[in-house]
Amino acid sequence: MFFKEFDNNFKPQTLKMIALITSIIGVFFVLFAKYVGNIAIRISMIVIFAVMFLNIKMTYSYSGKIKKSSDVLTMLATVIVFIWPNLLVFILGLCLLYFSSLSLAKMIKLKSYNDKLKLIISIVGIILSIVCIFNSKTILATVIKLLGAILIAVGCFCFYQYMKSTRNEENELSNVDQYKFDNAEEIKEDK
Repeated sequence: MFFKEFDNNFKPQTLKMIALITSIIGVFFVLFAKYVGNIAIRISMIVIFAVMFLNIKMTYSYSGKIKKSSDVLTMLATVIVFIWPNLLVFILGLCLLYFSSLSLAKMIKLKSYNDKLKLIISIVGIILSIVCIFNSKTILATVIKLLGAILIAVGCFCFYQYMKSTRNEENELSNVDQYKFDNAEEIKEDK
């Protein structure tokens, strides 16, 4: 059902451009994964720093000591992550380890193993967090390459839809020509 709606919502030339752009971006992500990840993290840290700066500037006189100190620490953290982008993946790994192990510890403490999905997610979260902590550089590049592969797949799908819609238009035009009379133009000219 999605494919029929997807086909009807876009013109063929739009599908062609979407396919081309997403495929090129996907290839760019796959080829330059290390640089794309670092640049994306640095841009997001600049945005977070600007937001926190404006937040401090606007609410400084109304904020308490805890809010002021947390805002300053957040700005300091954005500067540190801007300098070392792989530190973000390390910090995310630590947070994921904390929350996954906390959830698993609660399940073990209560001996409630009925929720198999939660148990599996907690174990996978712990494993993934350990990988993020010890391989922060490669995980970032792997995630960017995965996004690139997804973009390439979307580009191929859009190109397939483009080819399908152009074939349908060609078939409709050939069906219209099928019912025309031979030499119809000559008969009109004689009159």
